[in-house]
Amino acid sequence: MTDFIKLYKKSGNDKVLIHPETSASHVLINDAAGVASNVDTEIVALRTLISQTASNGVKYMGTLSQASDLPSADYKAGHQYAVAVAGTYAGKVCEVGDLVQAKVDYAAATASNDDWMVIQANIVGAVTGPASSVAQRVAIFSDTSGKIIADSGFTIAKSVPADAQFTDTTYDEATQSAAGLMSANDKTKLDGIEAGADVTDATNVAAAGAFMKSGDTADDISDGTTKVVMTAAERTKLTGIATGAEVNQNAVAKVKVGANTIEAAAKQDTVEFEAGSGITMAADTTNKKVTISETYIDVCSVSSLNSVPANLRDGGLIILDEE
Repeated sequence: MTDFIKLYKKSGNDKVLIHPETSASHVLINDAAGVASNVDTEIVALRTLISQTASNGVKYMGTLSQASDLPSADYKAGHQYAVAVAGTYAGKVCEVGDLVQAKVDYAAATASNDDWMVIQANIVGAVTGPASSVAQRVAIFSDTSGKIIADSGFTIAKSVPADAQFTDTTYDEATQSAAGLMSANDKTKLDGIEAGADVTDATNVAAAGAFMKSGDTADDISDGTTKVVMTAAERTKLTGIATGAEVNQNAVAKVKVGANTIEAAAKQDTVEFEAGSGITMAADTTNKKVTISETYIDVCSVSSLNSVPANLRDGGLIILDEE
């Protein structure tokens, strides 16, 4: 006789049996659409799907030639034929090696060539056009279907000579509102401008740390790393700083625990953490870190209910495997 693993739940000092055995109908699972179901129902659905797939899958039915054409009735979706002799089958031009496959089941009222599709074996040569063509000639579409090409009789060299100019190309001089070529005067002017040159105005002179005119003061010069003069605004700021003033430091003045708030009573105060029942704490003074750990466990596996650990949480799971 095969022993079953039994599941218990700790409830105070008692061990309550959850289920001596679990059937597939008890195990919950979502179906393919995400709706709640169970394992038993999904196994039945999977078996049905496998059976349908085996019945409705692709099935090889033979070869095609002028003497052995596609069936005109009683075909099923997935019935597949290989082209042994090139020709037209179901209204589609086929080469040797192509596969012709039924897309739907035969229905007398709607049966047509559209019930079939062609799977081409030679994709590289899948071009419909003339039986022969001349090298280097331009190909064109022979109709509006976009699927059949023809020989235009023209080559690139004949249609576009080497010295040809396209009508949309312009050679006018550039202006402030239109693109174009550069005039000789503009080229001379551009060559005379020093690389990286700035416009000499008050903004650029001040940015360089210089005075533009005799009436400028230190307030007119933007701050820089080498500035040694003090502006009026800086003088006012310095006057307003008390002797011995300290830079403000980020600090935590309050610690909130639930609805209670612990407030610091001094500039430097101490907050103490104390471990409660089932909790341990370890302080790492080097890395300034506190590690909080739980001593209770939620699951245990034992061979006897007398061996259940004392630190199993109330409501915890007991897996009993009796040997």
